[in-house]
Amino acid sequence: MTSYRLMDGVSGRPGVGSSGTQPPSSSTSYGGTILLSTMFEVTAGTIFLEGYWFWRADSSAPSAAQTFCLWSVAWDGTNGVLVPGSSVTSGTLFVGWNYAPYPAPIPLSQGLVYRAATGLTGNFPITSGQFGATHLYAAGITNGPLSAYSDTDGSAPSPGAAQHQGGFSTSSADPTAVYAGGGNAGGDLYWIDVQVTDVVPGGVSSYRLWPSNAYGSALRNDDANGYTIGTEFYVTGPCLLKAIWFYSPAGAASLPSRCLLWDAVAQTAVSGTDNSSPSWSGAAGSGWVKVDYTSANVTLVANKRYVTSVFHAALSDHWFADTANFWSAGAGLQAGAAGLTQGPLVAPNNAGATIGQSSEHVTTFAFPGTSDAGANDWTDVEVTPLATTQVVVYSMRSFP
Repeated sequence: MTSYRLMDGVSGRPGVGSSGTQPPSSSTSYGGTILLSTMFEVTAGTIFLEGYWFWRADSSAPSAAQTFCLWSVAWDGTNGVLVPGSSVTSGTLFVGWNYAPYPAPIPLSQGLVYRAATGLTGNFPITSGQFGATHLYAAGITNGPLSAYSDTDGSAPSPGAAQHQGGFSTSSADPTAVYAGGGNAGGDLYWIDVQVTDVVPGGVSSYRLWPSNAYGSALRNDDANGYTIGTEFYVTGPCLLKAIWFYSPAGAASLPSRCLLWDAVAQTAVSGTDNSSPSWSGAAGSGWVKVDYTSANVTLVANKRYVTSVFHAALSDHWFADTANFWSAGAGLQAGAAGLTQGPLVAPNNAGATIGQSSEHVTTFAFPGTSDAGANDWTDVEVTPLATTQVVVYSMRSFP
C-alpha cells in the first residue's frame, strides 16, 4: 500500500524531523473560533483521500474532537463548495500529530483545486510565511501525486493565482458551514495535512472523470444558445454504463432535455442510450446531476471512442458552465491538458480527441462535431467495470 502526505518531514517537507520546517512546539494564543485549511491538488488519476492529520502543539490547545472536511475550490475566485459526504470527526486530540481517517477513502479528481479544512475554538498552530516567493516552500510541496500550492506570488500558485495558501476564517468553528478562504500574503502553514493513496480500496465499484468535485465552473451568462455538448472518453476494459452526469451551475434556469452516448468515430448514437425525457437526480442550478442507466444494461467496449453528451434546446435562459483551456495549454485551469484517467475510464486531451475534446453542435440536436478549443462544458460519465472470466483448459490422458 502506497500513501502520501504533505507534512511527513521527509525530503525537506514540513514535519517532525524535517530538514525544512518543524512543527511548532507551542500554540498561538487565541480565544475565539477559527477555521484552518490547506489548499492542494492531486496530479494523477485514481487517487483516494484516506484522511486528515492535525498537529496539536501543546496542552494549551483544545483537545476536543474536531471535524475535518473537503472543499472543492473555484480556481478563478475565492469561493468553494463543500464536497458532499466528506466530513469526518477525530477522536480526542493528543499533543503531536493526530489522524482522522475516513471509514472508506473517497476518490479525488485529477488537477482540480481542493481545501482540506478543520475548525476549533481556542489556541491553534501556525508557522507564518512559508509559501511566498522568498520562502522555503515558494514552489509548494510535492510528494508523489500529491501537491500543495504555493502562495499567490510563489512559483506554483493555484490556477489564476487568486487564492492564498493556508486559508482561514474566524466566523465559525464548523468547517462544513463556512469556507476557510481568507489568507495572508506569503501563505501561512496551519498544520492540517491530508493523506492519499494510489491503491484502489476494496468496495469501489464505479468510476467517474470528476469524482468528489462539487464545483465545475460558474454559469456562462453570455450565451443562451441551444447546444449539444459532450466529452470524449474510452474505457480500457469492458464496462457497464452506470450514469450520465452534467454540471448544472448555480443560476441555471433549466436542465438538458436529452442525453446519450455517441460513437465518436461513426458519429451515431450508441444503442440503448438515447433518452429524450431524462429524469435528472437534482434541480437546475444544484450542481452535479445524473441520469441513471443501470437498468439499460449498456456494455461499453474497450478502447472504443465514445462521447458522453447532453442537449438543451435554444431558449432565452442560460444553462451551462464553461471552463476555457481545460483540455489544452493556455491561461486557466488546464487540468486535462494531459488527459484524465480514473480506473478504466480515460478522457484524452484536446489534441488526442477524435475531433477535439469537449465538442459541441450549436442550436439543434446532432452529433457534437465541432471542437470547443479545449474548453470544458462539464459532461461526465460513470462506468462499472465488468468482471473478466478466466477460461481454464484441462486435458485428460490415460496411462497404461
